[in-house]
Amino acid sequence: MQSPIELSDVPLVGVSYPPLRWEGHWDLRDEGFILANIYQGVQVQFVGDGPPRLRGGPLPTDFMLSHVNFYWGNETGSIHSIEKHFFGMEAHMVHYKRRYGSYVNATKEQDGIAIVAVFFTASQKNNMGMATLVAGLSGIRNPGSSIPLYGDAMMWLKNFNYIDHYYSYAGSHPHPPCNEIVTYIVMENPSIIGIKQVKRKF
Repeated sequence: MQSPIELSDVPLVGVSYPPLRWEGHWDLRDEGFILANIYQGVQVQFVGDGPPRLRGGPLPTDFMLSHVNFYWGNETGSIHSIEKHFFGMEAHMVHYKRRYGSYVNATKEQDGIAIVAVFFTASQKNNMGMATLVAGLSGIRNPGSSIPLYGDAMMWLKNFNYIDHYYSYAGSHPHPPCNEIVTYIVMENPSIIGIKQVKRKF
């Protein structure tokens, strides 16, 4: 299936999975991160050894976090929608299957990639966990540009309400080459981002 999709247009089947297990996703990292303008959105790249690990849910084995892509706009920045409703932002935590050793290797396999998608609703209140990331946006105005980020750039995840209600489907990368090798886990419960933060994209 080509992604993104209107989630309410797909026949839903209730399935009971083991809980998702998050390891290291919101840890402070001494090596920090790289924030990059990737044309289609903004990307946080992990630096150094020991990438975060995800297991459980529809994933049969360990998946390692490679990078996080953010897509946003003033009110309709998300790429998935539910009942024709778009969100202010959507984050994609892009993981690769551990056995393949790297993200690049995993993109060559039919079961190599898992993306956890988190919606953000626009709020009058800023999300302070996003402060480091948002502050860095002014440094990547040009497509292809990048800057280093401090080690707390993923703290927004720490305060996310991890209710194990989500949509999961087999889909594709949301931009070319759009290979259908992705297991999507789209969290039903959204986080928040401040309206001023959304408007500050670059």
